[in-house]
Amino acid sequence: MKVVRFISLIFLSCLGPTIFLACTKNPFGGNEISGGNRQIRGQVRLTNGSTQEGVYVWLEGFEVGARTDQGGQFQLTLPSASQGGQGGSGAFNLYFYLANFKLASAIVGIRNGSFLYSNGEINGKGELIKPQILYQILKIRIALGSKTVFAENNNFLAVEFNLEPQVNSAIIFFPAQVGSWIGPVIFRRTATDEVFIFNSVFAGLAGDDTITLGPDPIKRTVGVSLDRGILPRGEYEIIPYLLVKSEPVPAALIASLGEGADELGPNYLKMPFHREGDRLRVE
Repeated sequence: MKVVRFISLIFLSCLGPTIFLACTKNPFGGNEISGGNRQIRGQVRLTNGSTQEGVYVWLEGFEVGARTDQGGQFQLTLPSASQGGQGGSGAFNLYFYLANFKLASAIVGIRNGSFLYSNGEINGKGELIKPQILYQILKIRIALGSKTVFAENNNFLAVEFNLEPQVNSAIIFFPAQVGSWIGPVIFRRTATDEVFIFNSVFAGLAGDDTITLGPDPIKRTVGVSLDRGILPRGEYEIIPYLLVKSEPVPAALIASLGEGADELGPNYLKMPFHREGDRLRVE
């Protein structure tokens, strides 16, 4: 990701500890064990019917992860010994993570640094036997008061964040202030991945930082001042800084996303979310 700057006169510019399990025999008790198989493939499906792209697939105990493509397909490869790979053996969790969806996992077998095909949830071709289905916890919709602004003008942009729980209860951390940032709103230039952060002003009271949602949605409306020339021309995704706390997620998984992926900053965009709504065009 290319980070250019943060607004308000501030310019900002890992994997987690390895968990190692060991055993001396096939953990699944099967008879068909293949050697030298370092790659597996599979598919992820989302219950909201949107694009399946961007789900983070992470294997515990090994420094490997992958992201799904638009069709939900992924491919994950264990590093060889010459690439610094581990020779671990055992049963490991393969996690499927999208921050506003329920965490899913599959059990895979590994022996001496290779996947065990035809064991656990992997077939003889090195594919997951069935797609992993992720159920949505929280729908995030962004609505803009104006979808187009002009770079040569001073602009004031109204942004409405709609948070709609898809379960009986969803807990989120949605802070009104982060350090010196008041109501921070992230702008991502879609063509270049440049990141800009702005302070905002709230319409009404911001409420508590930790919010329990359900069953009714909540709406937070903010205003962002965009001075003349502060944003290059192009299309922008508008992103609220929030964290979903409903699901327990392994700390090592979050750490593997990159340093500061759960903090306000450029690496926050490595946190996999699905958001819907308007895009801003700067002409």
